[in-house]
Amino acid sequence: MMGGFGFGGGWLNGLAAVGSVSGIMILVGAVMLYNQPAKASTWGAVVLAFSVVSLFGMGGFFIGSPLGFVGGVLALTWKNP
Repeated sequence: MMGGFGFGGGWLNGLAAVGSVSGIMILVGAVMLYNQPAKASTWGAVVLAFSVVSLFGMGGFFIGSPLGFVGGVLALTWKNP
């Protein structure tokens, strides 16, 4: 507990867990979007929602969240030909 790291360790571990879970859900949403393009709006909303959540969990090194935002918006606006 030198330097006060013992107090903030649980808090940082919680943020890391939120970031990991949201990253996994973004990947699941992307795979399901690829496998079920008829449900693009549903999976796009999942990707977009977990991209917002991932901002609180360190944001995928600040490149994952913007890419998730772009992918989610593109999936929501995509029209089946």
